[in-house]
Amino acid sequence: MQASLSSDVRRVRRASEFFGRTASAAAEAGGSRLSLGAWLIACTSVLCLSLMAFGISGGIFTYGNAVGEAQKNANNLTQSLAQQASDTFEALDGVLLGLAGRVEVEGTGPAARQQLSESMAALVTAMPRLHDLFILDARGRLVVSNGSAQLRPDLRFDAQPYFRYHRRHANPGLHIGAPQLSPTENLWVLPVTRRITRADGGFGGVAVAQIALSYFEQIYEQIDVGADGAITLAMDDQTIVVRKPHGMAGRKIGTFAVFSGPLRYESAGSYVKKSSIDGIVKLTAFRRLGRYPLIVLVSLAQHEYLAQWRRHAIPMGIMLSVIVLMTVTLAFVVSAQIARRRRTEDDMAALALIDGLTGLANRRQFDLVLERECRRAARDRAPLGLLMIDVDDFKAFNDLYGHLAGDDALSAIARTIAGGIARGSDLAARYGGEEFAVILPANDGPSAVVVAERVRQAVLALEVEHTGSAAGVATVSIGAASFKPVSFDRPIALVEAADAALYAAKRSGRNAIVLAAAFLAPASGPVPSAGAGRAGRR
Repeated sequence: MQASLSSDVRRVRRASEFFGRTASAAAEAGGSRLSLGAWLIACTSVLCLSLMAFGISGGIFTYGNAVGEAQKNANNLTQSLAQQASDTFEALDGVLLGLAGRVEVEGTGPAARQQLSESMAALVTAMPRLHDLFILDARGRLVVSNGSAQLRPDLRFDAQPYFRYHRRHANPGLHIGAPQLSPTENLWVLPVTRRITRADGGFGGVAVAQIALSYFEQIYEQIDVGADGAITLAMDDQTIVVRKPHGMAGRKIGTFAVFSGPLRYESAGSYVKKSSIDGIVKLTAFRRLGRYPLIVLVSLAQHEYLAQWRRHAIPMGIMLSVIVLMTVTLAFVVSAQIARRRRTEDDMAALALIDGLTGLANRRQFDLVLERECRRAARDRAPLGLLMIDVDDFKAFNDLYGHLAGDDALSAIARTIAGGIARGSDLAARYGGEEFAVILPANDGPSAVVVAERVRQAVLALEVEHTGSAAGVATVSIGAASFKPVSFDRPIALVEAADAALYAAKRSGRNAIVLAAAFLAPASGPVPSAGAGRAGRR
């Protein structure tokens, strides 16, 4: 009994939820409870959102400060290192310009070579950045160096890229070559050169200054960029001059964003990208040297410059999450209590809208739904169908088999009628006694007859014994009606039309279906006469 009752409650509740129809008293009582639950959820949501917004905004603010500080430090370092490199090359440019001018004026005779060698030695001693100074003639032979004033025909530099460059180009400006191993010792150097031009304008040789890369390495070693940070001095053709950590001199690497994309046109800036060398996400600041084809890059590992921010943000985030979780849990517990109470009271309200014997909607629910569907049909200009169903010779059935058997028969027929409804929008109800009704939204007359025939055949298929009936089994007579209202009017007009059609089906011999004449609106169309009362249908 309890399981059957629960099933009935669920069935009617689904219908009530679909149509949005509940008794007015239950709706008013439930309205205050719904407002309380909604108020609780709204307050909890605002509180949680405020806490989350506060935590997130604080985290974003401190994150921005950490990133901004790292960016500021990286930019300052690139500016300082770029200035140091520019000063170095500018000083070498002055040295080479003086040497080339002396060679062009004084030549490279023995006396001139001796004076040049002494001057070069003094310069190398005075400038720690200088590793070697030497002069090459037009054939690439060593003419003089800071360590010797002797012509060395055995040492040829004509295959060096910088020598070939000056021989092809008349440009007298400073040229910075790619890093290379020194021809005379196992040491990485950076050649910085100037063309020597003869009085007739022809190629007269090259003045060469070599910087040991260890000079830059020593400077970079003194700068703290973290365990996974890096400092790079590179050429515009993507060749690495020197890098901290070491070991990449002379390699070409184009993965830096400054060599591709929009940043290749910028003189300075910064970006965040995963390094192709070690796979670590880094903030990289860069600055080009302006007069010289070089660029300085300082990379700071993201996990290092955000470490302090994480040490504060993670505990704060955990604490905030716990507070929000506790608040949400409490709100859900209270809401669940309210919902359970509301469901219990809704069950009671739903029980007031179902027929206790058949489990179908009762007359009260039928009237509410019919009025609602009439309004909807008028609004949408859609047809509305209705079936009035009566069990044939039911008084005789009770007289023959008893009222308990009659109740069982009514319950079986009610389930059959409910099963014959194809759509969730339809509603089957017990209209009274042995009479049932089915509301069919958006159904015209022929469609209503199709549903009626399906119900009639299903009742026949039950084969409920009824010796007092001409068919020998329980049957139903059905009156069908449909109308398309142009404005809302009395719903009872549709009931009267279907009821008159039902009476006509009874008169035709029972176990039959009669469709009422179609009409546009209750006030304007013909409605069949109801004829005799229901007592005559039995």
